[in-house]
Amino acid sequence: MMSGTISTIIESGAIRDIVGGFLERCAIPYPMIPYDLDFFRLSCEEASRRGYPLEGKNSLKPFIPGGVAIATTAYAHVKDLPTRIVICLFTACAIYADDMFHNNAAIVDEFNERFIQNKTQADVILEAFAELIREMAVHFKRVVANIIVTSTLNGVTALLLEYETQGMKLSPAAHNYATFSRCMSGASEAYGLFAFPAQLPAAGYIQALPDLVIYINNVNDLLSFYKEELDGETVNRISLLAACHQISKIEALGRLADEAVEAHQRILRILSSDAEARTAYLMFCQGFVGFHTSFKRYKLDELELQPSELPASSGVSVLMAPAPPLAPLTSASEGVSSSKGNPNGLGQSGPLASKGVADVRADQQSPNRGEDAHKYTSYFLSFPLNALRVSAIVVITYVVIARYSTLEYPFPL
Repeated sequence: MMSGTISTIIESGAIRDIVGGFLERCAIPYPMIPYDLDFFRLSCEEASRRGYPLEGKNSLKPFIPGGVAIATTAYAHVKDLPTRIVICLFTACAIYADDMFHNNAAIVDEFNERFIQNKTQADVILEAFAELIREMAVHFKRVVANIIVTSTLNGVTALLLEYETQGMKLSPAAHNYATFSRCMSGASEAYGLFAFPAQLPAAGYIQALPDLVIYINNVNDLLSFYKEELDGETVNRISLLAACHQISKIEALGRLADEAVEAHQRILRILSSDAEARTAYLMFCQGFVGFHTSFKRYKLDELELQPSELPASSGVSVLMAPAPPLAPLTSASEGVSSSKGNPNGLGQSGPLASKGVADVRADQQSPNRGEDAHKYTSYFLSFPLNALRVSAIVVITYVVIARYSTLEYPFPL
C-alpha cells in the first residue's frame, strides 16, 4: 500500500507505471536481496585490520552497511573477494565524507588538495578514504584505476560545488547543468568500472562507459524519485529538469527512464563482441536495480511491483549468477575450530584477521586453494545461520538496519 497522499502523481500510479515499464523494457526482474551480515562482518574485520576506527566519535562502522549493500548486489558477480571488500569500504568512506561535509565542511574542503600533495588528511576516516583511492591501482589496471581516482575526486568537488551554489537560480537555458552536476556527484565512472573484473582488457568495455554513466545516474534518479516525493524533496535532478524544461516532474521522470533504456540497449550492442564483459554488465545492471529494490529506504515495495508482472525471460538473472570462489574453512589443525568458522573461512580467525586483501587474493589464486574452494550460491543469498549464530547477531542486526535505513548516500547510492 502506498504511504501518504502527497500528490496525484503517486496516487495515480504514474511512478509505478514508469518504473515497471523501465524494468520490462530492460528485461530486468524485481529482485529482493537479503542483507548479507557475513559480508558486513568480513568488511568490519578488514577495516579493523587496517586500523580504521570502528568505535567512538569518528567511527566508520555506522557507514559500512551502505557499502555492504552496494558490494553484495551490484558487484556480487565480482569473484575477487578482496576487491569487493575494498569497494564496500570505499563506499562507506564516501558516505562518511558526505556526512562529515555537512557537519564540518572545512575538513572536506581540503581533501583533494591534500590528496594531490600526498598530505595526511585532517580526519582519520578521510585519510582512510585517501588510502583506498590510492589503492585502486592494486585492484584495477592503470587506465581504469586512473579514471576511478579522477571520478572520485570529482565526487568530492561536487560536494563543494553544491555548497557554493546554494540558492543559485537555474537559468532556463542551462539545460545540461543538472545532468553535469549529477554526473560529478555520482562518481558514476568509478561505480561503472567497478563492474568489470580486473582481468578484462579495458578495450573490451571502455566504449560503453559513457552510456553506463547515463544508466547509473538515470536508474538511481528513477528508483529514488518515489521516496523523494514522499519526503517532499524539491532540489533533485528531476525537479531541476522539470523546472528548466517547463514540464511536469512525471514527464521528466519518463524522459530519464527512456534515456536509461536507450543507454542499456546501446551498452548491450557495444559489448556484443565480448561475452565476458557483456555478462559482467548484465549482472551489474540487474544488481544495481536490486540494490534499490531490496532496501526499505527507497520504499519501492509500496509501488507493489511484483516479479510476476515482469517477463519470465530476464536475460542473465543475478539470482542465478555464478558463485564467487571463496576460501574453504580453515581446518582445526590450523588453529580454527571448523564448527565456529564462517562458511567462507574469512572469519575473525581466518585470513583477514592477519592478512591484507592482497594476501587473501594470493591465497585464493594458489592452486591448492582453487582445487579445494567451496562452491556457494551467489552473495545475493544470505548464508544459512544456525540458531546459535542467530541469537548472537540479532541485536547488531537491528542496530545495523536501523542505522542503514536513515543514511543518505552520495556516490551514487
